[in-house]
Amino acid sequence: IGIEYESHDRYDTTVPRLTLILQDLYCPRPHPEAGATLPRLPALEQWVARGDIAPTPGGWRQWLQRQLAGHELARLPAASVAGASLKELPAGQALWLATPVHMVAGLDTVRVHPAGLLRLAAQEQQVLQDDFAAVFAGSGWSLHATGRRELLLAGPFQQAGAAVRSADPALWLGADPRAGLPSGPGSESLRRFGAELEMWLHEHPINLARATRGLLTVSALWVWGGGAAVARADIAATSRPARAMTAWADELFIDGLAHCAGLRVEPLPQR
Repeated sequence: IGIEYESHDRYDTTVPRLTLILQDLYCPRPHPEAGATLPRLPALEQWVARGDIAPTPGGWRQWLQRQLAGHELARLPAASVAGASLKELPAGQALWLATPVHMVAGLDTVRVHPAGLLRLAAQEQQVLQDDFAAVFAGSGWSLHATGRRELLLAGPFQQAGAAVRSADPALWLGADPRAGLPSGPGSESLRRFGAELEMWLHEHPINLARATRGLLTVSALWVWGGGAAVARADIAATSRPARAMTAWADELFIDGLAHCAGLRVEPLPQR
């Protein structure tokens, strides 16, 4: 949702533009009776009622890249941008976002739980990172804790990674995820690796501990948004916005975009 104001004075300090991103609010499969059970959001309704609808090909992340920066940054995959915020990543490898998800298995179906995008505590992420290094030693893959919802996977599919199609798992909340899993050239190996991750996570100690506390367990790491690791210095010079900009966010992609495009990142407000 974008709100813009005109500045009429040289010293006017009015915010010229506010972009509000409702990150996981996708409604691709609404149930006919769902509208009657949802709460009203009158302030948001006022904004939306005065606006125009426009498509955002590639999702909000690609839209934001195009809005902020030059050609080089605009065409980078989500994981390449996100990786710019982390230090000491392996050189010469592809990066993938790895979102912890909880799946619900039926008699003949598997669906992503409606609240199945999980945010692991920093300690849980570190345990997974350390255990991954031991279990998958020699595989060419490494898992990296980030302190955000998404972790990062670094792996050997740099050339094939650009051809693999993958989707934001938020698009598949409450739905059968098969159509959103990696597809295209090179995806077979990535999907096999995803199956290995599921077996590794089954009855993992962090899942046993989460179940004891009544929390949803991590069924899988949804691997998506893959691309080559990019040095921040390679794109920073051509990706600076025309004016100083601030992002309030708790999102790994925004952390990386800030490093690439010169944004200042602040924590989300408590209210």
